[in-house]
Amino acid sequence: EHTFQTVCRGLFEEHKSLFSILVCLAVERAAGTVLESEWNFVLRGARVPSLSLIEPPAIPGLGMQQWSLCAALQHHHPQPFAALQQSMNTNVAMWSKWVMAPGPLQCPPEPFAEIGGTFHELMLLKVLRDDKLLLALNAFVARRMGRALAEVEVVQLKHVFPDTSNVTPIVFLLSSGSDPGAMLYKFAQDMQCADRLLTISLGQGQGPVAQRLVEKGSRKGEWVCLMNCHLAASWMGALEVIVNGLATAPPDRVHNNFRLWLTSKPSQDFPVSVLQASQKITNEAPKGIRANLIGSLHQLVMEQGWESSSRPR
Repeated sequence: EHTFQTVCRGLFEEHKSLFSILVCLAVERAAGTVLESEWNFVLRGARVPSLSLIEPPAIPGLGMQQWSLCAALQHHHPQPFAALQQSMNTNVAMWSKWVMAPGPLQCPPEPFAEIGGTFHELMLLKVLRDDKLLLALNAFVARRMGRALAEVEVVQLKHVFPDTSNVTPIVFLLSSGSDPGAMLYKFAQDMQCADRLLTISLGQGQGPVAQRLVEKGSRKGEWVCLMNCHLAASWMGALEVIVNGLATAPPDRVHNNFRLWLTSKPSQDFPVSVLQASQKITNEAPKGIRANLIGSLHQLVMEQGWESSSRPR
């Protein structure tokens, strides 16, 4: 779980659920509970047998393409889908109700109710309700691997900091509308390092100033934050030399309390070696009501005034 959370810290939101799905399905395939042919069907579909070219039943949204995939599912995976098309032809009302259900995922109609919650249900959704497939995959991960792998925790620097060192940079990967500056300053206050936090926004002519800050901070044990590295493309080569120099420097040359913080939007100019050697943290503006509420509540409960209040909670 710790390794999973560490990797997810450096992924953007749209990639975190994909990573958890890939991890879960790799475990399931290795255990033999999900077959490679079943996984390939969800990923790519299957070759449609010629016997499928018959008119589909009058189920809303069921076109010829979906009906052909039903035939492929029945043909290539007879267990448990041998009677799929027959069931859909004879139970049009039940299948229509299931296909058109707007709410949370429901068990398929009989005789396929027993596949509810299994990977076979995902195969059926791939064919008939592709729009619900991602939701169902996340629910499958939560059932099989636990909520910890289905919902990634809000990043807290106090959990990241123990994994850092004086020669390992911490890189904030930015997106539009995000700014980790306040979070870093609050954490520096909590660590009693606010007076030793040196920040500079990179840009035209700021490279030499930033280099002097790093040299000074590494000697005196200060925290140095180089912000907006993507705006100093011409200086990224020098940054790579600095980071490599920290990694190869004698132990007595770099103060144990020194930390190098970097912020940058994704950029092809940012040194790959620095990314590989660093602790990465994505910093995104919350998307949606739920994400905004979680972020706001997290900031509230982390405030020192809230924690130190004597009033009832």
